[in-house]
Amino acid sequence: KMDITGGNTIRSSGAFNVAGHKLQIEADKGRKDVEEFIEFTMTGGHNMNDPELVRYMIENSAGIVDWVTEIGFEPTIGETYGSFTVPGYAPGLIIGLQEFFEEMGGKVMLATKAVEIIMKDGAAAGIIAEGDDGGKVTINADAVIIASG
Repeated sequence: KMDITGGNTIRSSGAFNVAGHKLQIEADKGRKDVEEFIEFTMTGGHNMNDPELVRYMIENSAGIVDWVTEIGFEPTIGETYGSFTVPGYAPGLIIGLQEFFEEMGGKVMLATKAVEIIMKDGAAAGIIAEGDDGGKVTINADAVIIASG
């Protein structure tokens, strides 16, 4: 939608919280207990969160550290809350993820909004997007992820 990547994340520290990663356990920092982190997240969301989604997210959160390491980041544990950051904080994370996405064959289209979902046999099969100049582009895909942030 915008002409830069990152959205609001660019203004953050770029820290990400996980539960029970081996580095947290070794350093005795952060939320090492999955159940404690689930309770913390539910309380922070005034118990309006989807409990199944919160549990899934947190039970699988430690894998994020391993994944960002595999794609070339060097995450470190923060001193205060035990959350993880990468060199360059939010801008470093955003730039690195964009580079990885493009290396994998992805194309970032800035200042472009999806205006229509292309349906085929009852499933999303692509989108029609519109740029700042009003020009439209059709993108066909095996899978479509709609995200908002």
